Amino acid sequence: MKHLTWRQTAVFSFLFIVSLGFLVPYNIQFESAEEQIICRADTECLLNCGNSQLAGYCTKNLCSITSCKSEGTDILPAQKVSIIVSQGDNEYNLADYIPNDIFVGTEGSSVLIAGDVPLTHVLERAGIQVYNGCLSSFYVNGCNLKISMDNEDTNINNHPNIYLSKNIKIEVDDGYPTNN
Repeated sequence: MKHLTWRQTAVFSFLFIVSLGFLVPYNIQFESAEEQIICRADTECLLNCGNSQLAGYCTKNLCSITSCKSEGTDILPAQKVSIIVSQGDNEYNLADYIPNDIFVGTEGSSVLIAGDVPLTHVLERAGIQVYNGCLSSFYVNGCNLKISMDNEDTNINNHPNIYLSKNIKIEVDDGYPTNN
């Protein structure tokens, strides 16, 4: 009987390990993980769940819902709201920058809100990113936000209910804070 050399043993061992790798699944998940839904618009966040639809909004290119078990956002009758962003001497009516979608749209010089969506979502639809209390876009950049909703001051981190508002004004200071 002929004995195997160390090279033959190594080759057989390698082939055995590779074939074992194809037979045994390496990514075993015992619970089903909900995957994020990638989106560009709110219309891509509608899920058909049996006899009904579940609606979510698209924020940061991810849907706010992941499955039919998620809590969706109710689509409500559209309400008109005036949203103005001002920085220095410039004022921007967000109705000029927002494309029509399920929860956020425009009609004339008003923004239409059709659900309980956060103010950050409306700003994102207008191309304004919110990060650490600062706004960043092609037309407005800065921090130290002063937000008034129907002449009452509010904070963007409090997630104010903009669906019930009629006038929202966001004043932005020029520039970004520096660390001294």
